[in-house]
Amino acid sequence: MNPRRRSPDIAIEIVSEDSHERDYHTKRRLYEEAGVREYWILDPIAGRHEFLRLRGGVFESVTLDQSCYFVSEALPGFWLNVNWLHADPLPDEMDCLQQILAGPPPARRRNATLQLECLASPLLHSRGAAGTGAPTFQLNRCLRRIPGRAETRARFDHRMHECYNGGRHRP
Repeated sequence: MNPRRRSPDIAIEIVSEDSHERDYHTKRRLYEEAGVREYWILDPIAGRHEFLRLRGGVFESVTLDQSCYFVSEALPGFWLNVNWLHADPLPDEMDCLQQILAGPPPARRRNATLQLECLASPLLHSRGAAGTGAPTFQLNRCLRRIPGRAETRARFDHRMHECYNGGRHRP
């Protein structure tokens, strides 16, 4: 490879009947040697996919979030629900794009909510001095740092309401 040329950040191959050996072996080796950061192998014939990341000059398989979300490191903010690749019929491209642009995959948003709920639970149950609003202030500071915070905020408003009212729902 020409030392002046940079390698691509991502290489994506869609396997066909006559490219199986090239895509899974030959190109994998070539892309690894060239320093490609991510190599995605999409195989519609076998109904499988493989996402590889370059670590220390060697491709390693990427574990998917919640078994179905690939989150790219080479393309910040991009993620892919691999179920979209095997759906019949295929999902609407604009719907998929809107979901991607909305932020992290839904599984990561749920995990962030659950993690924050566990961390904030003591805040919700210890109201501090009567009427000071200290737990709410601390929770708001945490929520500002979380992607998808509007959805998270709505869940916490509901949870805080339940905690402050002894578990009774009041409109």
